[in-house]
Amino acid sequence: MIVFLSRLTGHILIAWMCTPAKESIMGLVDDMKATAKNIEGKAQETAGNITGDKADQLAGKAKQAQASGEHAVEDLKDAVHDATN
Repeated sequence: MIVFLSRLTGHILIAWMCTPAKESIMGLVDDMKATAKNIEGKAQETAGNITGDKADQLAGKAKQAQASGEHAVEDLKDAVHDATN
């Protein structure tokens, strides 16, 4: 909360500082983690493609699929939040 005193009128004005809700910050962090997991999966899949290692290819694809699911959950949370506000 910020309090201002007007020099002209002598009135006290109170303003609330706007900060993002904890939920939106946590959602952003979760979205960033999912993006990092997707990048990690792409790198692992590419490394598997270069070396011919099928296990790395599959593990990379699995990480990408998991990241896609995490992004879908965050998108759903955002849609619910937008619909309720």
